[in-house]
Amino acid sequence: MSKVVVITGGTRGIGKAIVEELATKGYEVIFGGRDEKEGLEIQRKYKDKVTFIHSDVTIKEDIVKLFTETINRYGRIDAFINNAGITVKAGVADTTEEDFDRLIAVNLKGFFLCLKQVIPIMLSQRSGKILAISSINAMRPLPSQGIYSAIKAAIEVIVKCLSVDLGPFGITVNSIAPGAIDTDMNRPFWTEESRKNLSDRIPLKRIGTPQDIAKAVSFLLSDDASYITGATLVVDGGLVNLR
Repeated sequence: MSKVVVITGGTRGIGKAIVEELATKGYEVIFGGRDEKEGLEIQRKYKDKVTFIHSDVTIKEDIVKLFTETINRYGRIDAFINNAGITVKAGVADTTEEDFDRLIAVNLKGFFLCLKQVIPIMLSQRSGKILAISSINAMRPLPSQGIYSAIKAAIEVIVKCLSVDLGPFGITVNSIAPGAIDTDMNRPFWTEESRKNLSDRIPLKRIGTPQDIAKAVSFLLSDDASYITGATLVVDGGLVNLR
């Protein structure tokens, strides 16, 4: 029987790569996102293995719909991946109140609202895997990323706390911390020169791809990772180790 996985922010970048990776591995994938055109295109590509549900993680009713429709269709959720996220390039002092609220709403409250839906489902099953996409910014803050870094650090603390709370019920909770990944969200921050300089600095000498993260997700959702919980898997080509 195929495992059922729910993913937020699945219409582009890392989220899209995760959707495609898991679909090819035989999962039943239900993913949310705001880009309906792209979401439906991905759904058509993978036909009955992938279902797109138009949703915004900042809207509680959308999140309820995402999980309710999944349960109505499959009767269970084997894994949940919290991927939806945004960033702004601004230091703490320069971050506007509007940007602060938006960062919290998408990156943190959206995660919380999803957890409120999925945890009771997994508790009733006495099984499940929860996976949050974090960032190396949580452990190695970068300039002009103060609020984003703080939120990602908060997500990792939530992951660790949940791993303790939910472990007795057969539920694992982990995070993945990507480094510099070639996505639509990150590209505006790089000039051609800064991109080359960054690649040269990374020990593995390349910027990561969304597929690098998707492969790590696939591992943590597999039975091979059944004894891993409360952990952060860093996928950054060694960047976080530089000083």
